[in-house]
Amino acid sequence: MSGGTAILAVLVGVLGWHYVGYPLVLWAVSSRCGTEPASADLLPDDDLPPVSIVIPAHNEADGIEARLENLFASDYPTEKLEIIVASDASTDGTVAIAESVSPRVTAFNNTPQNKSATRNRGVERASSDIVLFTDVDTRNRPDCLRRLVTPLTDPDVGAVCGTLVSESFDDGAIGTGMSLYWQWEYFMRRHQSRLGMLVKSSGAVMGIDQAYFEPIPDTADIDQTAGFMTILRGGKSLYVPKAVATEQFPTTLSGEFSTRRRLTIRGLTALWRYRTVFNPLMRPLLTLHTVSYWLLRYLIPVALLAIAVLTGLLAPSSPLIAAFGGLQVVFYLLAGVGYAAEHYGLNPPLTSVPFSYSWASLGVLAGLVAFATGTRVYAYDL
Repeated sequence: MSGGTAILAVLVGVLGWHYVGYPLVLWAVSSRCGTEPASADLLPDDDLPPVSIVIPAHNEADGIEARLENLFASDYPTEKLEIIVASDASTDGTVAIAESVSPRVTAFNNTPQNKSATRNRGVERASSDIVLFTDVDTRNRPDCLRRLVTPLTDPDVGAVCGTLVSESFDDGAIGTGMSLYWQWEYFMRRHQSRLGMLVKSSGAVMGIDQAYFEPIPDTADIDQTAGFMTILRGGKSLYVPKAVATEQFPTTLSGEFSTRRRLTIRGLTALWRYRTVFNPLMRPLLTLHTVSYWLLRYLIPVALLAIAVLTGLLAPSSPLIAAFGGLQVVFYLLAGVGYAAEHYGLNPPLTSVPFSYSWASLGVLAGLVAFATGTRVYAYDL
């Protein structure tokens, strides 16, 4: 085997490990060694602790009232709720509207605009030990808060994350691709949770015990840091599947691309901030999770490019590699057809997955390049 062929085999193996090998190993280990959270039964009203909910908001005058009404409509006792609207340099009256909804709502305006700094100030104002996080455009199911809080009453549990369901999974090729991605994502979150090692959350439906909280870096997000905050302090970070909230994910080409780019920059920033997790001598299982599940997703686009180049170079000398190259050509041709179809509002069944995967990969690659050249994200529309 030549050096080029060996490198190609390694790169293909990396893809296989990320998408198939690691999930299978995670499933096997968690099935044998993991446990379901002990507090599976929901707590009655009298046993529920007071909770602070922090909502970052930037110019959300049109949506903040509806969001607050949705939270107060939950089955969590209203007298135990404290809602803090952390306005991120809003200029449209978001603070005044929020405070007019209920005396249980407090709001403030933070300047200059910086989402993480604003969220940190919200946590500083929280009077409860348990702090939940959500967004203005999120909608909770009635039992969502109760389901998130119940496991956090265990002092060994530091962070929890629920299930965020998009209302746009059926919206074109991007929505179809998102649906498949999130099925894969929640499979792994479920089994990481059985080991108490959920390393990444959904920022719109999650919570943390303040005993495990530390201020969020300016260029990272709570959903990318809460797991590390908790696990590195000896606590458990869990996924609560039945704590469900809904949200409209962006499914336009520009929306999906910019989201992938932004999340990649913020994610890599968080990984750099907590880079001690990459030391396998300290926490080998945490290192395995973080590299296999999280870091590799940002490196996959580079691997795909390298595979395409190596395949082209090696194809003339190997019928097997030439056949492999043919499969890649078909895949990317289907992606191209899907891209063209998207502009006409069409979603041919054979093209949606190749197109949505390739488009998301381009967004991740753009984020990787931006991060490597020094770009950081401090604020964005929420």
